[in-house]
Amino acid sequence: MATEDVSQELWHLAVENVEQQQEGDFDALFTQAAKEHVAGECRNCEDGLCAGCEEWIATGIENWQESQFDDQVEAEYDRLVEQREETE
Repeated sequence: MATEDVSQELWHLAVENVEQQQEGDFDALFTQAAKEHVAGECRNCEDGLCAGCEEWIATGIENWQESQFDDQVEAEYDRLVEQREETE
């Protein structure tokens, strides 16, 4: 397999790994943010999150994850390259 093909394959794997990690992290981040928010920031959230706050929290997490995505993929790619070099 050509070096470029291996690099492209590893890059795609890195993207997939980061996407899966972020999806898994989203629920935990959302739950924590919701708990903190319901503790008193919005009067409409006394019995759980109101729709507006739910959207606000979800959008905030998504924006944060998007801002971290490129750096996370590069770090994951580097890790995969290093791992591949160790096994060769």
